Amino acid sequence: MPLRRFSPGLKAQFAFGMVFLFVQPDASAADISAQQIGGVIIPQAFSQALQDGMSVPLYIHLAGSQGRQDDQRIGSAFIWLDDGQLRIRKISWKRVKITPVSANKLDSS
Repeated sequence: MPLRRFSPGLKAQFAFGMVFLFVQPDASAADISAQQIGGVIIPQAFSQALQDGMSVPLYIHLAGSQGRQDDQRIGSAFIWLDDGQLRIRKISWKRVKITPVSANKLDSS
C-alpha cells in the first residue's frame, strides 16, 4: 500500500491549526481575578482552597519574642470562604502548659 503524501498547502493549514490550538487563550482565564479580603489580596488558587475549606494552625505569640521560633501552637481552626466573607467553622484547642514566666509575657494587644 503506497504512502499518501500531503500537499504543501494542506501541511501549512495543519501547522497553522496546531499553532492556533496551542496559542488560543483560555476563555475562563479572563474571568479570574484576585480576590481581596480585609485589604489582603488572595490568589485564585488559595481562594479556591478557601472555598473548599481548610484547617489552619493557631499560635500564641509571647510579648518580647523576636521571631516565630518561640511561638507555641495552641490549636487549629477550620476556615472557609463564603461569598467573599472569611468564616470560622470550628476551633480545636490544644492543651498547653502556661508557666508563670510565659504568663507574664502574654501579649495583651
